[in-house]
Amino acid sequence: MKNSILVISFLTTNLLYCQEILQVTGRIVDYNLLNLNNVKIENLNTGEITSSSENGNFGIKARQKDTISFFYLALKPEKIVITKDKSSIRLIMVEDSWVCFESDKYYIRQKRRLQKRMKKLYDKADKQSIWK
Repeated sequence: MKNSILVISFLTTNLLYCQEILQVTGRIVDYNLLNLNNVKIENLNTGEITSSSENGNFGIKARQKDTISFFYLALKPEKIVITKDKSSIRLIMVEDSWVCFESDKYYIRQKRRLQKRMKKLYDKADKQSIWK
């Protein structure tokens, strides 16, 4: 009985650590759709840190469910949870002033406005082929 529990425990542990390591790649631009270089990119689960290149491109290793954070001075920090479908990231970082606060009386309205504004920015980036 002890041996079977030990084997099951060993196999479960191996399955957890044998998750596929993904090379997460992407591009980061600001709200003017200009490339952002030297964005600090960190896998919060492994502690691996990298930064974006002059053209905004980056690459970092991650497993599914790892959280990747993006930090650039004066812009709103972002966190993205990695899934199989999310191994390629296109990110537009915005100023902190674009962020609405939950304590604000008009939070829901501001949040909708921000979502619309971001959708327009992503559509514009797609039309201008920013991501290629």
